[in-house]
Order: sequence, then structure tokens, then C-alpha cells
Amino acid sequence: MAIFTQTQGTPAPAPTVQASEAIGVVPTVEPTVTRVARPTASPSTAGMRATGASIQIEHVAALGGIEQVVVVNRSCAAQDLAGWALRSATSTTRHPLPSGLVIEPGTTFTLLSGANVPTDPGPRRVVLGRRSFWPDSGGAVVVLDRDGIEAHRRTYP
Repeated sequence: MAIFTQTQGTPAPAPTVQASEAIGVVPTVEPTVTRVARPTASPSTAGMRATGASIQIEHVAALGGIEQVVVVNRSCAAQDLAGWALRSATSTTRHPLPSGLVIEPGTTFTLLSGANVPTDPGPRRVVLGRRSFWPDSGGAVVVLDRDGIEAHRRTYP
């Protein structure tokens, strides 16, 4: 979803050109300012945040009772993931990401769930829960932004 900030002030009127100056001169027209309070996302901007960050699911795997979802920021801007969540494409249950989670540009982190998740998962690894979230038969994991809009999805076998 693209987010636009409101422009302060009012748009400047188009300049007035005297008749004697108008011959062969094209006046410069100021652009019209459009105020957008709450735009909707288009498919081409899904996953894009106000900072220009693009959050994607890079990989989904289950190994030894530990589910892993690797998330990457494919942009040059950090993204605060407060209010973001994951869910299965076949479920409406949201699994919120922990508050204070910020992903730097070009980096990944791994979200873990399942019965065998270690107590100390290590750097760039975040525990979502100690139960399984994703169907073993395959499906899709969806990342939702803070507005509940799908930012990206990744299928897995």
C-alpha cells in the first residue's frame, strides 16, 4: 500500500501573464495539489510502505518440529513492522509480529514457531509461538501490513 502524506498549505494559482508578454511565452503552471486521506493499495504497490520498503517472504520451511518463515526487506529503507502479522492463506487467524521489530534494508530475519523452538533462538530470529501455525500438507504464508493488507505471500510444498 502506498501512503501519501498531506501537503501543507494551499496550491498556488496559475500565474497571470500580461497580453503583451504572452506572445511566444508559455507560462509555467504550478501543479495541482491533491489531498489523499486514506488511499487504497494497487497491486503494483502491494508491499510498499511509506518509506519505500518492500517486505517479502523469502522462504518457508519446517525442520525438526520448527517452522521457519524468512522475511526480507528488498529496499533501501528500514521498515518498522509494528502491527504487521503473518497468517496462513487458508486461515483468518493472524499471528502478530512482536512490537519493536524493525528490518533494515537488504536484511532478513527468521520467524520461528513449533514445539521444538529453542528458548534462545539467536540473532535475527524471532519466536512467534510454540505451536505449529502452517499446514504440513503445504499452502501459502501471507504477510499482512499494519492495515491488514496483504504485502506478500509465499507458497510452500
